[in-house]
Amino acid sequence: MKILPLDRIQSILANPLMDDEAKTYNILALIAHDKNSIPFIMEMLQHERKETRQLILDMNLELSRTHFYLDQHALENPDNKKQSLNKAWVISKVQEFYTKYKGVVGHVFGYYDDSVSKVKIEITNKK
Repeated sequence: MKILPLDRIQSILANPLMDDEAKTYNILALIAHDKNSIPFIMEMLQHERKETRQLILDMNLELSRTHFYLDQHALENPDNKKQSLNKAWVISKVQEFYTKYKGVVGHVFGYYDDSVSKVKIEITNKK
């Protein structure tokens, strides 16, 4: 497989007269005109699809796990007098998920942002 013209891409990136938009356009134009670029594009698509599939599988696992534990808690404790749910474990698993996919998936209420995660998790665990 022929490699992309990295020397030409490097010269575009090093050009101080171009802003980021111009550099992006020129690199994309260079790739688009290279008849050998299709295998690289297909490889990028394959990689992106693999990551997306893994994200969906992990998201389904975490949502299912959380739903199961919340349902079990509701069934076992309809009057909420006794708590048998391992809340800290469920929270840690959800936090691991958000950490793994940081920048791709985020908590709607910001619970697992780096700046506030420890404080909010400690508060949540105390309930």
